[in-house]
Amino acid sequence: MLSIKLSALAEYRWTREVDKLPPKTFPHGLLYHQWRTYQAEEPLIVNTSPTGTGKTKAALLRLLKRAQQQPKLSANGDALLIAPTNELLRQHVEDARQFCEENELPYAVHPLSRETLDGFIADYQARYPGLPHERRGADLVTFLRNSNEITGDFSKQVALWVVNPDIFHYAVTYSYHKHDRGPVFDAFFERFNYLIIDELHYYDAKQLATFLFFMKLSQHRGYLRDARKHRQFCILTATPRPYVRQYLERLGEPIAWIEAGVVAPEDQEFVEPTPVLAPTHLHLFTTEELQEQEQSGALLQLVTRERETIRRWLDQPVDGEPMEGAIISSSLGMINRIHQQLCACIDQEKVGRITGAELSEGRAAAKEKPLILATPTVDIGYNFEHARPKRRQNIDFLFFDASFGDEVLQRLGRAGRVLGKEQQEQESIVYAVVDPVCHELLQQYDGAELARTGFNKIIEGLPGKNDLSIYLRTGAIAELYRPIVLLQQGMSDAGQREFLEFLVELQGLLCPDKSVPADMGKLQRRIRGIVYGYEDRRKYYQRLDSIPAEAFEKLRSALKNKRTLGQAKEQYPEFQTALEVFWQSIKERYRQRAGQTLNDIIEWLSSDLRQYAIERARLSFRESFQPPLALVYDPDELHSSKEVATYNALHFVRNYHLIIYPSLSDWCKQHPGLTQVNSPTDDVAAYFRLLKLREEPLHLALTLDARPWRQEEWEETFAYRVTALHGLRIIPSKDHTGLPHEVQALFAEQFIPAFVARQDKGCQTYPKLYDLQKRARFYPLSLRVTFSGSGEQDYLVVLGNMAFHVYAELPRWAMVRDLGKTLREDDLPIIC
Repeated sequence: MLSIKLSALAEYRWTREVDKLPPKTFPHGLLYHQWRTYQAEEPLIVNTSPTGTGKTKAALLRLLKRAQQQPKLSANGDALLIAPTNELLRQHVEDARQFCEENELPYAVHPLSRETLDGFIADYQARYPGLPHERRGADLVTFLRNSNEITGDFSKQVALWVVNPDIFHYAVTYSYHKHDRGPVFDAFFERFNYLIIDELHYYDAKQLATFLFFMKLSQHRGYLRDARKHRQFCILTATPRPYVRQYLERLGEPIAWIEAGVVAPEDQEFVEPTPVLAPTHLHLFTTEELQEQEQSGALLQLVTRERETIRRWLDQPVDGEPMEGAIISSSLGMINRIHQQLCACIDQEKVGRITGAELSEGRAAAKEKPLILATPTVDIGYNFEHARPKRRQNIDFLFFDASFGDEVLQRLGRAGRVLGKEQQEQESIVYAVVDPVCHELLQQYDGAELARTGFNKIIEGLPGKNDLSIYLRTGAIAELYRPIVLLQQGMSDAGQREFLEFLVELQGLLCPDKSVPADMGKLQRRIRGIVYGYEDRRKYYQRLDSIPAEAFEKLRSALKNKRTLGQAKEQYPEFQTALEVFWQSIKERYRQRAGQTLNDIIEWLSSDLRQYAIERARLSFRESFQPPLALVYDPDELHSSKEVATYNALHFVRNYHLIIYPSLSDWCKQHPGLTQVNSPTDDVAAYFRLLKLREEPLHLALTLDARPWRQEEWEETFAYRVTALHGLRIIPSKDHTGLPHEVQALFAEQFIPAFVARQDKGCQTYPKLYDLQKRARFYPLSLRVTFSGSGEQDYLVVLGNMAFHVYAELPRWAMVRDLGKTLREDDLPIIC
């Protein structure tokens, strides 16, 4: 264990009086970074002040400044605050409403997520029963344009919309229904002249591309320098990555960089220090000394060892106020194990859980408990504030695990927040399980006292969890072709040329080292082929939630026996949707050549479905591969505070001993009446009853029957590239008791985006993949593939959208050598 004292952290306070700031909003005055943000007129404002110092409130100050500069705001004066998680979205809505009310701002504050949009539309339809239900995209446009009418509040001129990044991404990338995507894009692009992007470090390179695209298009269309539109982006991040700074500067626009501890010479006489973080005693552990392989397991060991101390802290007030704490882990399963351990010796009423598995009412109740157990949903800007205010910091003690430098700083910043508190010197206590590299880096400081700024500089030298940035230079521009092409539809020749110019500008931003192709017309046609190819596939395949392997065999049988579609659907009723989609796609899109066989048709269809899965993943903001859900009966509240819940089926398989039911009807027979508590969703694939937590998570692996492929043929098609696998089956990698068929087949009916490499230390890619894993959070699974002639080969497979990042980061020469031939070069010259 390392023991390090971190001194208190002070920020600069602005001492000059600021007009029209109500004392209730800033009872202790403005911090200097808040003043700088309030004053900034640059198109880009980047506030990198430490966590817990009021960056969001600083961003809201620009609303106040804009209202002061332009007393009568127009309809396109709306503002947008993008919050990375729904938990933070809810918190920002409350804070923004309070800010606008206290400062008498003309902004109505609206949350914008799928849940709240459904609620608003339901209320509107209840008020106007004759209004027909429209598509979700149409509903979104209706709400954006008629929010006053829908909410019944006509007292505000404009609105601040607090949105999750998914809705923003799908709006600006033309991903809504073909009849709605234009109006949705226009509503987002034309309506907002001030955009706050909160916690930018949270996003990976693939997600960051969306924001860069929107900024670049805003610049291209003149929104940043136009005196009337005056669009501004306010970017908030406590742990900025160096490559993010490079891309922002490459835009070529003035940037207000607002950084901790940096004071302009002319402002020196007007600032003074004020405490924002209390002194902290930090205890650092590694997995080795706790005799655990995984950090989350090590955290469980640490909490179990210290649970009597935790109980004593909770029972002994300090200065008349209770001690309160939090435990944060990257693993939901480990949080629930910790919950079980602590509740054996601590009153359960004192312990709450804030996790993705909890419903909003469960999280609201949990935040009032003296001890909060949480997953990373609280990492991002979350304030542990109780309804009952404390004179000192809200979190007196904290336990957490962290794999990366930015996680250490984010989670450490949850404790000891004393900005505006009456008592600021009470020491916080933090126990952390960290990566061995981090532990070794801090070894020399054992027993020392460090300034927070010095400690942060040391930690910032460690890899961050979103350090995989090469994708921005390789694949990001390809996923942005879609909005560019679709925006061109119906434009004049001049408009078409303008968008080709924008494409070149976008390439200069994302791929500055890539030469511009000489034949732009050929490039444009190639890009349109990519975009319309996906649009065409989507028209057919979006109806298929799952595709059983048997569906291909039924199609083969029907074609072989020259049955009509109607005859095939009648003979195989359980496969009628798949057969209908297959039949239509083959009839309208397959171009059969002389000599091609039935096998060629089936292989074309499989290849087309693989390509659709890859393209859909590329265009998804978050993870496109969503593991199947399970409906569970959880009478002992092992998973959450709900007796009946739906959640990732694999999570339950890995972490719980359970009873597995073959169907919903069997589950209902054993638990009558429970379906009324929480009705299952349409995409539930498994039905469980939770019995108890496993002592250790079950390690899972995958198998794939690739017969009749030969190994060389299969690798040439599927290995060392982004692909999609169908027919994967789940097996336990260490426990040889096996899994029921229902669990083994959970993945079998999906085309899952994947990157595959041989699990062989003699291969060139294997050690590179291992090194990459150490600086990024992804978890390759073992995959055993069976080939023609009963041959088998072990591989590592990375599933989901991470496959794009892994493929981009791995050296091409290593993959070429392992494959034994030259990989096909992409013939699209604009893609690196």
